[in-house]
Amino acid sequence: MALAKYIKGEALKQALAKLACESSEAQRFPAEALTRALFRKPGETLSNLRIVVAALCHLLEQRHAQQLLRILEGIWVHAEAAANLVKARDDQRPAAINAFELERFTGRCYARRAWPFPINIRTVPVGPARGFSQIESALLDQLGRSTIGRDHARRRVQNIQDPILLLFPSPEPTDAEVAQETLPDQSLLDAIEKAFPNVTVILATGRNLPEYLPDVVPLLPPLPADEEDRQCRAYDEFLDFIENQMGRPES
Repeated sequence: MALAKYIKGEALKQALAKLACESSEAQRFPAEALTRALFRKPGETLSNLRIVVAALCHLLEQRHAQQLLRILEGIWVHAEAAANLVKARDDQRPAAINAFELERFTGRCYARRAWPFPINIRTVPVGPARGFSQIESALLDQLGRSTIGRDHARRRVQNIQDPILLLFPSPEPTDAEVAQETLPDQSLLDAIEKAFPNVTVILATGRNLPEYLPDVVPLLPPLPADEEDRQCRAYDEFLDFIENQMGRPES
């Protein structure tokens, strides 16, 4: 656990006390006990991590807290759902999740749970774009990074071996008929797969996973009601703490 590398002795014990972990074993092996405390309930890891970092912020550098957040941000995601994302990529099929914050938060969390460090995961939000040329431009602009030309950028994207996740946001409103019209149609999905077979599409469907999505891998089990919002708020509060209570982000 990265905290143990920077924090020793009484400071670790004080952090354990904040998490109500004050057994004799915890006092003898505080680094191991702190790691177990953070992982014992994955749904509480982000909020517990903030408690720990707040207790130790006088000893931690901001970059260490940011590193911990990146490592643990997806630990709340159900392992089986993350495995379904890996399956979707292996099978070159789109995936779908009953999420609202896919582009800003949840897509990254599912990706990190599916492919832990040190794999370099690329997430590309498409926003309201529903035309192939717009989506291709988003991929080339964010991942192609070529001054030679679009063809060279396209080949660069097609040759990336690490996961590329193309994130389609939840339709608004979430009424089933409107959602069906707002999600990308099959012809667009087919065009993306043909041009970029190494890209995995993830569709955010709002509160429920609709039944009309053929050949799409659902990320099951689905998100429980309000779980995404709870985790997103915990993440935002922690990030706000890092940026405002531990100093300005490093350049």
